[in-house]
Amino acid sequence: MKSIFAELNYKITNSLKATFGARYHHQTNSNWNYDFATNTARQSLTPGELPAGDLLASTGRSDNLNQTFTKATFHFALTEDFTDDFLGYINFSQGYNAGGDSRIALPEIDPITHAPIEFDQVYKPETINNYEIGVKTDWLQNRLRANLTYFITDWKDIQVSGTVHDPYTGIELPTFLIQNEAAARATGVELGLTAAPDTHWLLNFNLGTLHTYYTEILPGATNELTLGSHFGQAPRLQYSIGAQYSANIFESYQVSARIDDNFTSGYDRSYVPGDQSTTYTGNAWEQRGFSLLAARLTLRSPDGKWQVSAFGTNLLNKIYLTGGFFSPLLQVDDGSIGRPREFGVSLKVFVN
Repeated sequence: MKSIFAELNYKITNSLKATFGARYHHQTNSNWNYDFATNTARQSLTPGELPAGDLLASTGRSDNLNQTFTKATFHFALTEDFTDDFLGYINFSQGYNAGGDSRIALPEIDPITHAPIEFDQVYKPETINNYEIGVKTDWLQNRLRANLTYFITDWKDIQVSGTVHDPYTGIELPTFLIQNEAAARATGVELGLTAAPDTHWLLNFNLGTLHTYYTEILPGATNELTLGSHFGQAPRLQYSIGAQYSANIFESYQVSARIDDNFTSGYDRSYVPGDQSTTYTGNAWEQRGFSLLAARLTLRSPDGKWQVSAFGTNLLNKIYLTGGFFSPLLQVDDGSIGRPREFGVSLKVFVN
């Protein structure tokens, strides 16, 4: 993959600034087969004995499929300093993910080669257009900072790794292929609050909302997506709240104690309804909402050259899923579980 990026900043007035950016993508994705030479690694009849010959002997590549994708994406932003404590901005940016090819061997046998027929499923690039408007503000003589952003994201030709059907028989195959399935939109609000009421306390609160929905199911889509399907990995609400207290002890050592709670609302793991266990259990979400509590105690040296911390994460030892999928065909629920309760000690040394 090759890319070129350029950005230009222009000061329109003393308070109004513009940013222009562009990136050119050039990417070639390849798919091929390695053909192994015959009679180089015959199977031994003795149990446990490795076959003789060269297991990796190959006659080279065959059935090469090369695809080149190029795309120019752009970024634009305007920022206005209304006052020293109030900044507003609008932002437009684009994202791009190149296409490619998924290749599988079908159950059908080629009558000429007597080998399984191979099927290439080519998928197109996916693109994202993101629009943001927001403000960054300071209040109460910089003791309170409040940032607010509203965003809209339009997603086209979404690439989904999901179920695939035999092109000859229509039977669902026990494998997953990347394919273009739909277009979608996401909207949300992000709020960040930081308060320092005095020299000892630091308080923070962050909130994010997310509303996702499909706007189009592409013609020829083979998965079970509908306009009402849930997005995968898209909790509707997330927030974090934290507090930190700092003070000097023994006159010059600084000690700080911090506690944080991070909440995530319920969500599904997979983008494909057939791979979401909620389709069969009737539950609202595959992963219910959960909170992760963490704490840290830090001691910093008077000269600032070292600090030692004791910390704990997931203090309530919540069990939660971070990924995976449910396969009704294979009768398997494959999930990734988040980290359990952990305690640790860290030492940092700062070298000037």
